[in-house]
Amino acid sequence: MRNSIKTFVNSILIIWLVSVPISTALAAEVQNIPQLFRESGAQTGTVLPGDSVITITHALEKVALRNPQLKAARAAVSGAEGRLLQSRKLPNPNLSIEVANFGRNSASGPQETTVGIIQPLELFGKRGARKEIAFHLFEAQNLEYDQVSLKVYRETAIAYYSLLASQQILKYSESQLELARQVFDAVNIKVTDGAAPRSELLRAESAVRLAEINVAEANAELDRSRIALSMQWGEADTSIVATGELDWWLNTNLPQNYLALLDSNKEIQTQAALLDASKAAVRLSRALGKPDIAVGAGYRRLHDEKQNGFLAWLSLPLPLFNRNQGGIAEAVSTVARNEALVQFARIRISGDLQSILKTLENQRNRVTILREKVLPPAEQALNEIDEAYRLGSQPYINVLDAQRTLAEIQIQTIEALMAGVIAATEIEIILGQRLK
Repeated sequence: MRNSIKTFVNSILIIWLVSVPISTALAAEVQNIPQLFRESGAQTGTVLPGDSVITITHALEKVALRNPQLKAARAAVSGAEGRLLQSRKLPNPNLSIEVANFGRNSASGPQETTVGIIQPLELFGKRGARKEIAFHLFEAQNLEYDQVSLKVYRETAIAYYSLLASQQILKYSESQLELARQVFDAVNIKVTDGAAPRSELLRAESAVRLAEINVAEANAELDRSRIALSMQWGEADTSIVATGELDWWLNTNLPQNYLALLDSNKEIQTQAALLDASKAAVRLSRALGKPDIAVGAGYRRLHDEKQNGFLAWLSLPLPLFNRNQGGIAEAVSTVARNEALVQFARIRISGDLQSILKTLENQRNRVTILREKVLPPAEQALNEIDEAYRLGSQPYINVLDAQRTLAEIQIQTIEALMAGVIAATEIEIILGQRLK
């Protein structure tokens, strides 16, 4: 009898296992190099340079491989993939064993034994809605990964070009120091010859010391910029040197249909995926208010009569009190909330884009004026005043003023270039593609 029961149970399990579809591997895979990284030239498997001189492409390749935020985002996508895989699974069957009157006083043992398999059946589209929710959440998690990659791209690009700006500021500071020392030497000769008062020498010495302070501060800022960039890939490297141009954005062109590209904005797409998931959750909540059935089949042994029997049964919960009314109301309100969030994201991002475009245009005009109409006259004025001072036709105060004016214009030019870099990068993040 024991062997016959075991054979029956094994037969039921084999039939059930064959009927369950085998899950296939998901086609979607998280790419190691995000889109904007690839458009910047970053590639997988690239041998990174061993020296300290890097380009923006090399920096992005290092970040794509080592940035902890990207690793965490990839892990979250893997978790959503597992949730999607789990949503496809059927509910497990239940094994039922019942022994009746096993405590009676008889040598023959229990009166009867029943062994059966009970399989719950999900009805009213519950499994389909659950799979749809998991799919949209998986889609949203992929889009979250895209948002993280855009955030990391923004941080890396700004850190890289900030390093370029710091290098340029140090270069200007060193030039100002060299010029201050040259002026000091010229003043010293004039004071020695009695052609200038000693007070001018003291002022020239002060100018040299201030220029030395500016160089020290520029060096310190350069180290901070190097650390800020290298920390994007988990290091604190103070030896890296960036190569490139701060004015790369001056001649970029926006796509003519840039407003239409808002539909591909990752934040808007994420909110739309969450909205789709919440709509599927409404369908699931309504389906959960309707009962599932459970079907079963089994074997019964009547020991006293030495007879066997086969059973089949069906169970159906009665939805008299709980029809998931609260769950339905919550799911419907979540849909309304997500619809509002999609609309708000579209309005806000469209406004941000319009504002940043204005900023980009303003900085383009600012850089053009500084480079073409402000900087050249300041450089020429300094050269002429310096030469005139050496010839004795200009007071030393004019030399100091010309030096200070030129330094301020150079710094303003770098600030305008960096403001343009930030604005252009923000536009790339919104549109999800590189500006060309």
